[in-house]
Amino acid sequence: MKFGIDKKYLLWGITLLITACLSILFCYVLFKGADFTIGWHKLFKILMPVIDGLALAYILSAMLNYIEKRIIYPIAAKLKIKTTTRSKKVMRNIGVFFTCVLFILILYSLVMLIVPQLLVSIQSIIKNVPQYFNNISLWSEKTLKDYPEIEDL
Repeated sequence: MKFGIDKKYLLWGITLLITACLSILFCYVLFKGADFTIGWHKLFKILMPVIDGLALAYILSAMLNYIEKRIIYPIAAKLKIKTTTRSKKVMRNIGVFFTCVLFILILYSLVMLIVPQLLVSIQSIIKNVPQYFNNISLWSEKTLKDYPEIEDL
């Protein structure tokens, strides 16, 4: 007698196993939610560089595709360059180069927008630190005068 696995019962078994695992996970999250969120945050913190890299690659690949299709290939067609595998690799490398240059320029311009404002804010804070300390001193003296029982603590 030949023994074979019935696909119908195999799918039912896998469905029941997945349902049981999800039920156990739901109960664990329901009753031990704090532990679950701590673990999730640790995992997210560890994976953050990978997630950042994937997001950056997604954005830059769209930029690269645009540069290739709208700029490099039309220029190559006007110059009547044959599209061999070698020329496609060269065009791809040129596109990667221009994408990197464009990304660095965008990053540089964002930094140049943020740094001057940051410097102005830091200078303002440093300039006003004596006034801040004076306000804290006046507030604490007023509070101690209004509530003398705090002074005994």
